[in-house]
Amino acid sequence: MVNQKLKEALIQVEIAERNLMDAQGNNDPQHYQRASLDIHYAQSLLNSVHGIIQDASQEEQQQYHRAQEMMRILEETHASL
Repeated sequence: MVNQKLKEALIQVEIAERNLMDAQGNNDPQHYQRASLDIHYAQSLLNSVHGIIQDASQEEQQQYHRAQEMMRILEETHASL
């Protein structure tokens, strides 16, 4: 269960990162809105994993923490746009 939820969250973080880079390259409110929604959704998925990550393998816990750090960076970048 942890693995599937974590995998979904990691994929969404990657999508959010790509869409944020796209928003940076396009001065268009639609791109910005899409990136914003993807960032919020990715954070929501990571939050859903937070309560069960202690039951995960060491590798999965490391992936989770890297994704959390990436989300921090994405949120800071998003706020600066």
